Amino acid sequence: MRRGVFKPFLVGALAVASVAGLVSRFGTAPLGAHQDASVGTTAGRSSASAKPSTRETSDRRIASATVAPTKRSRAADVDEEIEMPGGSYGEVMPGLRTAAHARNARAAYVLSRMLIDCFLVGRGQPSGFGSSNADRCNQVTVTDTHEAVQLLGQAADAGLVQAQLLYPDAVADLMTPTDMIRDPDAVKQYKERSMAYLASAARQGSAQALLQTASAYANGVMAERNLPMAYAYRYAVNQAFPELGGDDPVLLYGGGLTDDQLSAAKRMGNTIFHQCCR
Repeated sequence: MRRGVFKPFLVGALAVASVAGLVSRFGTAPLGAHQDASVGTTAGRSSASAKPSTRETSDRRIASATVAPTKRSRAADVDEEIEMPGGSYGEVMPGLRTAAHARNARAAYVLSRMLIDCFLVGRGQPSGFGSSNADRCNQVTVTDTHEAVQLLGQAADAGLVQAQLLYPDAVADLMTPTDMIRDPDAVKQYKERSMAYLASAARQGSAQALLQTASAYANGVMAERNLPMAYAYRYAVNQAFPELGGDDPVLLYGGGLTDDQLSAAKRMGNTIFHQCCR
């Protein structure tokens, strides 16, 4: 599962599919409604290092990983992945579940990733979260995605950028063909929720969220096609993160825009930049 690539089956006729079994579990609580809306991150990807020798050691490490966030500037790139605990998932899940039930967004996110990992491993599908997670799931059997999706929504609603970025693709990866033909209203809710999460992550200074939002407005799958908005978000990325070497938004999205539309889009891009990254 790669973040930032909206699934192609949402295009065309399949875009009226249903994810009622997944999305309806979340409700429509407003973003930022929970107290831990700013959650710290640690650099690094999934790792199997530092395997705990006992369950107690694992639980202590989980607790230390889910304490008060590190303070960051608004201009900081908040896209670093949260480090996954080492060792067997089955050993660390109980401590994570306890923390998640106490409304710890980081714990909810990490546990949701583990559950999604093991669900996809169980049906022979790689998760894309890291190298071979099959061994890490050998004590875990996940036959239902309810808890994983609920936890991911909990973390995203709390404002955790990593969860907000993961949500669109994770929910899409967990859909089945049966899910996709039931309820167009559920798909509409899924798209709206995905765009709301990306907007929240963008406001926190996420380069990935800015880029994904620009693409969403450009391709017209997750949101109504809007080239001025696509231009504005891509312009904001280039202003905030010049080190990324971004393409010229005029070349990407400006070809069909009038001079007035380009001027308005640039002003909107400056507004987005000042809201997210100054």
